[in-house]
Amino acid sequence: MKKSIILSLMIMVFCFVTTTVFAQYKKPNRIFKKGQFDIHANIGLAPSFLADRGKSIVPPMIVGADYLIGNQFSLGLSFGHSVTQTRKKLISDGLFGRWRNQSYEMTIKTGIHITRFENISIHGGFAINYYVALIEGSHPDMEKIAYHKRIQPKEISIFPNGFLGLKYAISPKLTLIGELGFSGISIFKIGVGYRVK
Repeated sequence: MKKSIILSLMIMVFCFVTTTVFAQYKKPNRIFKKGQFDIHANIGLAPSFLADRGKSIVPPMIVGADYLIGNQFSLGLSFGHSVTQTRKKLISDGLFGRWRNQSYEMTIKTGIHITRFENISIHGGFAINYYVALIEGSHPDMEKIAYHKRIQPKEISIFPNGFLGLKYAISPKLTLIGELGFSGISIFKIGVGYRVK
């Protein structure tokens, strides 16, 4: 519950800051509309694996592209990667170790956009995630323990999720991005987009 409140507050602050900072632009930098194609790079601020008290080794990094097939509808594809590690803890009698998780994710997204505002696109939608987790222990004996605890060295899952986000155009080509949505590697992400078409 507390995490949900914190994430919601972060989104509200992000929207307020971007709107305030760039309010002085009188001429709109961009009107979001059909036919526009963007690429983007994002960093996850709330890695999903940290729910297990893990430490982020490589923060969630996501790259992707979105295409507006209509003024209010888009299709997108993104790829993400992160590496996390649990704290050192007692695994069994006299054995201390860590679990290391390398995560890879591909996401197909369909979005609905509110584009009536200049420079701003508020969007939300539905996505399908293809998630791969490679889990290994820091000690060779942890493989046997993983077997008994039903921890697979490679886990693959496909699951649906929803998302809600905002894009703000700071120039005709560049946008700031903030997005909230459950995924295998991060719950909240921010980034920068570049309009190709």
